[in-house]
Amino acid sequence: MADLMDAQNKKEEIKEFEEEIVPNATNIKASETFLLPSKGLFYNNPNMQSITLRRMTVKEDKIRLRNDGEDKIRKALLQACVIGEGIDIGQLTLFDVNYLLFQLRRISLLNNTYKVRCVCPYCKTEFIDEVDLSKLKIKYADPENLPNFDIRLPISGMSVKLKYPSLNNTIYLRESIIEFMKRNQDADLGELLYEVGDTIYIESINGRQMLAEEIEDIVSNLDIVDMRAVKDGIRKLDGMYGIDDEILCKCPNKSCGNDVHHGLPITGELFSPSL
Repeated sequence: MADLMDAQNKKEEIKEFEEEIVPNATNIKASETFLLPSKGLFYNNPNMQSITLRRMTVKEDKIRLRNDGEDKIRKALLQACVIGEGIDIGQLTLFDVNYLLFQLRRISLLNNTYKVRCVCPYCKTEFIDEVDLSKLKIKYADPENLPNFDIRLPISGMSVKLKYPSLNNTIYLRESIIEFMKRNQDADLGELLYEVGDTIYIESINGRQMLAEEIEDIVSNLDIVDMRAVKDGIRKLDGMYGIDDEILCKCPNKSCGNDVHHGLPITGELFSPSL
């Protein structure tokens, strides 16, 4: 009798353990189509208004372990899961890419809970906020109210057209910086980023599209007031579309209980959630 009781208890323990680590596997969708926050308004490809992703397999999960830059890994991971022809993930804006990464995580792991480490700014309590990815607010582009990408520089009078940088742009920037630092080991990374970090936002200057090197050369010789005008234009573009990462939660400290705002950083929780 005791052996039967032990066996029953063991079965119940195993069941409880499986329920903790194995999600509800009913009504699984093999793929899902997502309307991009950009609605495809910033792309020439008409097929990039929405993207269909299939669930990850072990083959795609291994991509995360590559010894490569994060942006290149994200590109390879999403590209491997795209269904459809003529879709280049590298052409997507960063806010579209981040949106798709969280959607891929949600449909692949069947787990909507994303844990974010927080620190209350009032009482300094450290805690974990569990964000429900299925309830994220998404800021979509409105074709009737698009941002102004054109700025006139106050000193030089040059006309600069801005853009939302693509994933390919950030990959190129990272690789260029790595190569430059290898050739110039005494260079200061902070100075380099200040000079070239914003160039990936520039579409054209005086109506002419240029090579990245040409843009970098012009930017490095800009008047400081003109450079501040460029940075101000970029600042106005940031955060307009994509996942609304102004997330509100409550400090769990009972003696505090204040509202805490936090973002939605991409961490190891994305595809390796903790129990």
